[in-house]
Amino acid sequence: MEIFCYKEISADSIDDLLKRISEKVSNAMSYNQEKIYLLMRERENLSPTAIGKGVLLPHIRIDDITSHFIFVFVLKEEIQYTTPDGLPVRFVFCIVSPSESKTEYLRLVASIVRMLKDDNLYKQISMADDTDKIRDIVASVLTQKGA
Repeated sequence: MEIFCYKEISADSIDDLLKRISEKVSNAMSYNQEKIYLLMRERENLSPTAIGKGVLLPHIRIDDITSHFIFVFVLKEEIQYTTPDGLPVRFVFCIVSPSESKTEYLRLVASIVRMLKDDNLYKQISMADDTDKIRDIVASVLTQKGA
């Protein structure tokens, strides 16, 4: 599993955000940007991935990869979007997993949701002043036994 973190991401809309995210994801994975964007857009159209607390959690599975990738994006400015609690989006946690790895994929989604529902961990991520701190928090949660 690889974890990447980016701050100061700017976007005008959720669609623009998904395009910018897909660019970062494709560069990190050396994978086709258009395919990543289309999968994210399709997933978002199927069921919005906003989970509350200003978090968007796009998650996709891809046929021809063998590793799991976690991407954390801290937005420069919040984006209005339909969210469960009405808060605008300010963080994006993106999961890209191999298609055949459904169990680990679901575990990663559940672990990130639990992490963000933990007020202490959410505060640590919100207050982190650099990407290394955010990456360390996420890595420690995702590598815990039973997470």
